[in-house]
Amino acid sequence: MIIKGIKKGKRGDSFLFFDKNFNDKNFMSLKTEILLKNGIKIGECLDEDKLERLIAESEIHRAKEKALNLLSYRSRSKKELKKRIEQESNEAYADIAVKKMEDLGLVNDKAFAVEYASELLFKRKFSLSGAKYKLREKGIEDELIEEVLAGMNIDEEQQALDVINKKLLKKVVDEKNKKRVINVLNRLGYSWGVIKRAFLVFENQMKEM
Repeated sequence: MIIKGIKKGKRGDSFLFFDKNFNDKNFMSLKTEILLKNGIKIGECLDEDKLERLIAESEIHRAKEKALNLLSYRSRSKKELKKRIEQESNEAYADIAVKKMEDLGLVNDKAFAVEYASELLFKRKFSLSGAKYKLREKGIEDELIEEVLAGMNIDEEQQALDVINKKLLKKVVDEKNKKRVINVLNRLGYSWGVIKRAFLVFENQMKEM
C-alpha cells in the first residue's frame, strides 16, 4: 500500500491515506510519534508486515498514554488499571502498558493496598472484612491483603460507633433511623455483634447527655 497523504489529527494522531483523493474510507489512524520514529513519509510503500508492526506500536503507545492519563488522577492496582485500559485496547496491549507502568514505579500493588486500605478504614469507616472485600475487588491478592490489614490498628466497635454518631447524633433516634444506620453498617461489612455493641454504647451516651 502506497501512502498518498498524511494529515495530522487530534490528540497526537495522524491519518494515513492510501487513495490520491483522500477517500475517507481508505485511511488509517496511527500515532504521530510512531510515524516519526519510523520515518514514515508520503509516497512510501508499506507491506503487510510493516503495516502490522506500525499498528501494534501505535496501539501500545495509545495503551501507555491511557495508563498515564488514568494514573494522573489517582493511584490504581494492576488489575484495575488493566481493566480500564482494555475498554479501549486489547488484553495484550494492556498487559504491556501495565508492565511498563510497573517498571517505572507508577504502579505498585502493595503501596496501593496500603493507601486504599487506609482510606477505607480511617476515612470511609469500613470494617476489616469490608475493607478486605473492597481490596479483593481491586485485584489485590489475599496474602497481601492480610499483610496490609495486619498493620492497621483498628477498633471496629469504635469505628461503628463513629458511623452511628455521625448518622444519628443530631437526628431523632427512632426505629426508622436506627434501621437505616444498621443497613449502612451492614454495607460497610460490620457483623451484627459489633453493630449491637456499638449501639449499646451509643444509647448509654444519649442517656448521659
